[in-house]
Amino acid sequence: MEKTSPTRFRLPHLVVPVLSLLAVMLLAAYILLPLAAERVLLPIVLQATGIRDYDLPVRRVTLFGMDLGTLHIGPAAAPGISVVSLSVTYNPSDLLRRKVSRVTLEGVRILVQEGQGGEFEIPGLPVTTAAAEGDASGPPEPLPFFAAEIDIRQGEICVQRGDHLLRLPFEATVTPEPGMNAFAGMIRLALADRWVAVRAHVDLAENRLSADWDGRGMRPAVLANLAGLGEGLTLSGSGQASGRLTGRVFPFQPESVEMTFRHSPCRLNWGDMRLDLSGATPLEDVWVTISRRDTANWEIETAPIRMSMSGAEGLLTLSGSLGRNQSGDMTWQGHLAVMISADLEKPDLPLLMLPLALETTATVSADGRWQARATHTDGDRPEKKATMDFQQASVRLTLAELEASAEGDHESFDAAIRLGLPAYAVTGGDMNLNLGRVEGVGHYRQTGKDGNGAVTLTLGSIAMQNKDMAARVRTVTLTGEGALGSDMPPRLSGLIAVAGGEAEAKAASVKVSGLRVRLPLVWPPQKGQEGDFALASATWQGKALGSVSGRLRQTHEGVAIQIDHNSGLIPGLTVKADGMAGLMAGTNAPFARIDWTADRPAQAPPLPLSDLMPEPPEIPITLSGGLVAQGEMTYDGAFNGSLTAGIENGRLQVDEDGMIVEGIQTALHIPDLRQIRSAPRQTLTFDAVSFGAIRAEDGQLAFQIEPGNVFFLEGARFRWCGGTVIAPATRFTPGVSQYDLAVYCDRLKLDHLLEQFGLARVEGGGAISGLIPVALADGLVTFNNAFLYSTPGERSVIRVQGSEVLTAGIPPGTPQYNQMELARHALKDYDYEWAKITMNTVADDLLVQLQFDGKPAEPLPFVYTPGTGGFVKTAPGKPGSVFQGIRLDVNVTLPLNRMLRYRELFKRFQ
Repeated sequence: MEKTSPTRFRLPHLVVPVLSLLAVMLLAAYILLPLAAERVLLPIVLQATGIRDYDLPVRRVTLFGMDLGTLHIGPAAAPGISVVSLSVTYNPSDLLRRKVSRVTLEGVRILVQEGQGGEFEIPGLPVTTAAAEGDASGPPEPLPFFAAEIDIRQGEICVQRGDHLLRLPFEATVTPEPGMNAFAGMIRLALADRWVAVRAHVDLAENRLSADWDGRGMRPAVLANLAGLGEGLTLSGSGQASGRLTGRVFPFQPESVEMTFRHSPCRLNWGDMRLDLSGATPLEDVWVTISRRDTANWEIETAPIRMSMSGAEGLLTLSGSLGRNQSGDMTWQGHLAVMISADLEKPDLPLLMLPLALETTATVSADGRWQARATHTDGDRPEKKATMDFQQASVRLTLAELEASAEGDHESFDAAIRLGLPAYAVTGGDMNLNLGRVEGVGHYRQTGKDGNGAVTLTLGSIAMQNKDMAARVRTVTLTGEGALGSDMPPRLSGLIAVAGGEAEAKAASVKVSGLRVRLPLVWPPQKGQEGDFALASATWQGKALGSVSGRLRQTHEGVAIQIDHNSGLIPGLTVKADGMAGLMAGTNAPFARIDWTADRPAQAPPLPLSDLMPEPPEIPITLSGGLVAQGEMTYDGAFNGSLTAGIENGRLQVDEDGMIVEGIQTALHIPDLRQIRSAPRQTLTFDAVSFGAIRAEDGQLAFQIEPGNVFFLEGARFRWCGGTVIAPATRFTPGVSQYDLAVYCDRLKLDHLLEQFGLARVEGGGAISGLIPVALADGLVTFNNAFLYSTPGERSVIRVQGSEVLTAGIPPGTPQYNQMELARHALKDYDYEWAKITMNTVADDLLVQLQFDGKPAEPLPFVYTPGTGGFVKTAPGKPGSVFQGIRLDVNVTLPLNRMLRYRELFKRFQ
């Protein structure tokens, strides 16, 4: 046998085959790894989590990473989790240890839905786990790999409750713990224009999760825009939301939640409403806390929240529990405490405060039915009338009863309310106000978009009294009905009824009683049904003024008013008025307008003017003739009005045989009742005025009424004794008791004047003129050296018959008697060159001095006797004396007793 030597081993000969084999293996891995990852590796990983319904293609796998396709977990139509792009980064050595460096998910969408039982779930994820159900087998198997970091980008959480969908963009970085059964993560959640930082921890083995979040600088106005409330709404300031959540993972169920919302003091503007919000004081923040202590109940609690707007302020606190019972019904039970304050913005009125303590309950059933109830629970309900003093800085009101309830379903609902306020006695200064108990009931029912309701509000009584007046209304009732529908605008109709009204103005001594009002109302405003009102009785100074009745009707502008009044004080006088009251279009400012007329026919019985005076004088005064008046009154922020009144063919009589004024015609026009100023040169005319034997005719007066009850006589003239008397302008002012006038008499007939002075029958005469100073003081008329004189150079003849008045009261045979007898005979036919009459007031009498310079036309039966130094009358048949010239001085005293009887009457008009 031939011995051979062994073949020598050569390494280069193996390199090529090995490299070729490795290349083949790598090529096979490149080709087969994506398929193996998709068919073997990923199903193992996903099934380890309990996920069965998924779709995840693998696009590319390398030794250092994996690029997966779009991931869908859950139903294809609405997957619970979808990921647009999923990539895994690793190195071969870590991969052998089942470890990857990073998992990156982009375009993540997580759909969270509310189930029928109220629990939230993610479609495609397992509903229960062994740990959740208490299985003794323990926690789920750990994932067959470990990821050092999971990065989620461009994520979105969609929370769906019924038809409502809330989208919350987010980003997250998740750090798994060994075993891949627990994860810690930092999540940035976008809420409006702010990011909320959420720190979360999930433990799959224990089926537990926890999360803490803190969002700062959040602007509620932006959140309101997201909720669709942003139109016309502005809200200043910013808020902060923080909290903690713990619960189960599968199914997702929060068990313990604590949330705190904090907002800086802010101002809310919505349309025309402005509301300031803050904590208990204007500088404190608003705090709201929401917590969930168990799986069934949420606790809600607020710190005192202050809400204020123009003229009103409220301070409220809310606490309660929101939960779900075993039947799946949502329930609420809580307490709402509110303190409402109203500032009437009047310096003499206090701040009004109304505390409310409401117990509230509500239930929403699983079948869609719901009910709610609120009841006032204040234990300090007054059993008797409460007393308030308006001189205090604030007044605390009390609610006697408040109960509101509502129930319904998806199709319809019913609501009812009952309200009660106790009787109040309000005092303030010299004012006392008593308000009776207020009771109100109402109900409303809506089916679909159609609804109707009714309300009744009754005020027991209103009584007010101060030193000047007292008023009372027995009852005030407001009833209303309303309806709305999808094919028509809202409609309201109602009725205001007032009964048993009465009032008394003590200073003016005016009383009214028997007030009754009934006014139907409709909305939108239009011509409504006719209402009415009545005032059964009105008295002034104990004198019956009569009754008032009228009609009321709502119109587009407001309320139209018609008034009828038949006077019981002025017989035959009727008053009619038409007016309107309401709110001005555009400004809602109140306005009122009324036009009225008054008429008293000339055929009416004489009017006793003296009976109309507050203190009737002893002298009766009557007025006959027609009375007419018309006027208007308006209010548009201030009162204004005008008046025109007149007398037609009037007759004024003072005392049965005293002064009489006949043929009175006058018209008075006051264009502005605010100033009580008439137009200038108002006129009054009369046909005649007589006072015993004194008579004047054709009188004309021009006057003006001025503010402050001032009567300005612009001038007067009348015919007297065949001549003219002219009175100057004089202003009569209340409180002024003395006036000095200078009355001018022009060409008075002497014979007429002497006859009116009581010198029986007078013929012939001539004319006299002059200035008569007249003084009015304390109701007395006095003459001071008034004189009338004849025209110089004109001779006249006067014949006086029946002049026995000159010797009346003088003893016969005395020198004074003889002198007056001589004057009597001389005046029977006397030719004089001049005449003068002087008038002066002496005590209560008017002394009239007659002076004549002339001579008798015939010899007088008188002779001079040296013994007596005067003339004595001769015996019948004896010759008398021829007088070539004689000056006669005759004094006549006229009693002013009648004028003095009018003294108190004159003083009333001063």
